[in-house]
Amino acid sequence: MFSMQSNFTKANKLSRPLIFHHSEFNRAGRVSYTSSHRCVIKVDAWHYSESTPLTEHELRQKKRDATEIIEVALRQGGGTDASVRMALEQMDDLLPGLVNLFKMKASDWVKVLSDVDSVAAKLVALKTIFPRVNGYNVISKTPKLLLKTTQIFQQDLERVNQTLLAAGSPDPCVTVALIPEVVDAPTLQRVVLNIRSAMPSEDPLQVLAQKPEIAAALTQGEGNVPDSAEYGESGRVLNWP
Repeated sequence: MFSMQSNFTKANKLSRPLIFHHSEFNRAGRVSYTSSHRCVIKVDAWHYSESTPLTEHELRQKKRDATEIIEVALRQGGGTDASVRMALEQMDDLLPGLVNLFKMKASDWVKVLSDVDSVAAKLVALKTIFPRVNGYNVISKTPKLLLKTTQIFQQDLERVNQTLLAAGSPDPCVTVALIPEVVDAPTLQRVVLNIRSAMPSEDPLQVLAQKPEIAAALTQGEGNVPDSAEYGESGRVLNWP
């Protein structure tokens, strides 16, 4: 179940890059994640520093989380104790400190850890479509994005990028940097609903695309929008390009 081939090198998270397979756009405009080329992609976990060790409490919590994730994986028949631990180490190399049970439940992390290579592929797609966006911030804000297939994840990124461009954004990276959650298509729906509620006389997509600072201030509580709005059940608010 667990993909144990590591595509990464141990590196200082602040200044030295991790190694990923090269990603490039293929003829269809999709990101191709290949094993025949390699490129260097910096991990954007700027807040993380090996010179700032975890506190004793954080270390205990990390150990408890790892133990619970391993127990769930073993109950589900998802590899051995050693293979799950190795996957956890790979994830910590790739996205340091991301795996914890405050962000997602153990069974979800088991799914993510079953294919760490796909996590790398998603980061490559994210940095390809939004090159100036801090990838760590995006995934940290919405770790459930990692549960999507790489294809769906990439399609959502492209949809969001095209939607922002169509709404007049001079640089979609600015909007995504300020509101990382919008790379998830359903969350983008909720953000637009919040803007529409706060500024009924304005086009919410134009506000999001052209005035991202205002949109960010208005959408701090976007998680409070009822879930019925997630897929437009109360009236779809977005027409994808």
